Amino acid sequence: MAAVAGSAQAGALERAFTQKKYKLGDPSLVARAQQLAQQLHISFEAFANHYDSYALVSDWNMDVTAQRLKMVADYLEGEQRKENAKPRAAGASGAGLNGVPQAMRPTWEDLPDKLDYPTPSAKRQALDPAAVNPGTAPKTGGTGAFGIKPVPAGGQSQPRGTPGAATTPLPAGQAAPASQAWAATPLTGAAAGTPAAPPTAFAQRSNRGQVVASLNDHLPGPAAHQQRRSAGGVIVRPVGQPPLDGGEHLFMMEVLDTKHSVADVSQQPVWVAGRVLPEAEGGPLHPEGMVLEGCREASGGARVKLDVSCLPSFRLFPGQSVCAFGLNPTGSTFVAQRLVTHVPPPPLAAAASGASDAGMATAAAARESGLSLVVAAGPFSLTEDMSYSPLDELLSYCSATPPDVLLLLGPFVDSEAPGLASGSADRTADALLREEVLRRLAAWRSGHGATTLALMPAVRDATAVPVLPQPPMTAAAALVGPAEKVVALQNPATAAVGPLLLAAGASDLLKGLSASEVSRVPPGTAVERLPALASHVLGQRSLYPLYPAPLGTCLDTSHYTQLQLPVCPDLLLLPSDLAPFAKLLPPAAWEAGAPPAGAAAPSAAAPVVVLNPGRLSKGAAGGTFAHVVVAPGSGALADRMRVEVKRV
Repeated sequence: MAAVAGSAQAGALERAFTQKKYKLGDPSLVARAQQLAQQLHISFEAFANHYDSYALVSDWNMDVTAQRLKMVADYLEGEQRKENAKPRAAGASGAGLNGVPQAMRPTWEDLPDKLDYPTPSAKRQALDPAAVNPGTAPKTGGTGAFGIKPVPAGGQSQPRGTPGAATTPLPAGQAAPASQAWAATPLTGAAAGTPAAPPTAFAQRSNRGQVVASLNDHLPGPAAHQQRRSAGGVIVRPVGQPPLDGGEHLFMMEVLDTKHSVADVSQQPVWVAGRVLPEAEGGPLHPEGMVLEGCREASGGARVKLDVSCLPSFRLFPGQSVCAFGLNPTGSTFVAQRLVTHVPPPPLAAAASGASDAGMATAAAARESGLSLVVAAGPFSLTEDMSYSPLDELLSYCSATPPDVLLLLGPFVDSEAPGLASGSADRTADALLREEVLRRLAAWRSGHGATTLALMPAVRDATAVPVLPQPPMTAAAALVGPAEKVVALQNPATAAVGPLLLAAGASDLLKGLSASEVSRVPPGTAVERLPALASHVLGQRSLYPLYPAPLGTCLDTSHYTQLQLPVCPDLLLLPSDLAPFAKLLPPAAWEAGAPPAGAAAPSAAAPVVVLNPGRLSKGAAGGTFAHVVVAPGSGALADRMRVEVKRV
């Protein structure tokens, strides 16, 4: 039995690493990683997540070694010692059950299955008292997310672990609007007398509101914006394609005097255009194994091997559009001497050059106004009990500091949640969306009419069309409020949000680029990898330039034009499982060696702020969200924008 259990544990650990594309070639590495995870009292999945974060920062490849495992374990052990050395108030939860220290941070480590229990029944009792002694667990009670005690309806109690939603009373004789009447209905779903779950790791967290990343923190924060907040609200308006009349210079290939096929034999350097792909269909990209697929116009889609050995530096990924300068002496291999990979989209002023004077004046006035924007990306529920406590906490924060715009990106009902994936959930995905998400949003919006709510689905949404680009959740948004106050955005989308031009996508592009990009950096050159990955969105003028897309992305190439980035945004929003960050991207320009007789590409007039707000929920623990405050004025948006990524 012990051997079977050990084999199962080894298999679970190996799956945790291989799901993230890491290679554990030696069985001794599996045993070593298993031993380190047990010594740290964390789950195999948590150890793999920590290894993934450490590998990303250290720029490791996908091969796991014993030395790297030891480095990660030493780092986690040091963080545990720091956490356990902090003074704690009397009665506060500290080292965990039986004095076992908790892991370094509450991102993954507060999961209850990481604690030691003397017997299996003790573990079941700690996780679910009703499972051991039904009827002895305390009944649901207390106050809701906004300080209002839930009122049972029809003899039913609130769902386990779910605080009640606030409702707004109406004057006597006045009928409630459809959305508000629907919002005022108490949340249902659990049978009468269902015992409450024990305190979860999320409820016992001690880092609520902690700022994990910031940008321009010297600027005024949300409190200062509240004093000058307009009661009229902020309009969220999707932005379409820019006018293309007389704009041939926007397209990189049009500036070349002579366009050559990638397959033509050339003894003199020529310019060719195409995209980079792995040599093996479906395989990883490698500096020694990549091909250049020529554009259809000049090359007819022909492919040749791409030799980048002469390049001192590059950052390439599958599907990347490039303009290459070099030789093809044999007709089968193109030896690149220069690569142009970044052609940024035009700034807003250039894209709107055909607008009327009145429209330009209105747009200029809007650009000088202020804005408070809260951004959160799903999942919004905890995996251990499918409760939407993180969403309740986010709405409580927005009640205390009402933003002008609340932007929520899916998944709202995560198709990868254990309850839905295994079929053990007590409700359908549509019922979870209505009863757990939309009712909360409608109830909150009924008391905050000045805030505009924007919803964007994700491919992992169990109730949305699983395809990218993804149509908006129009029907769901209509249940929350009127269209002018509850905006349904497609995924991805470019939208004007008050003074900001925002570009956002709910798919995890950064993680896909991180796993597939190959790069060469000159020795001694320091490059921040996460902002460099985000710069591909601007350089490729696409909100999802990766091709072929990773499994689960469901990319529909027949609608590829919907992924285009028509103008250069002020804020680029890319939620990801990777570490949250807020960074400035300098204006992108042509690399050294522009095409002959080619005009310089139109560059952005100001830096772009790129933001990864993280996920609101991470397993059984809370995640992060972002609060963006734009100060009024006439300066560049990037210089007026304060960003804080906070723990929920």
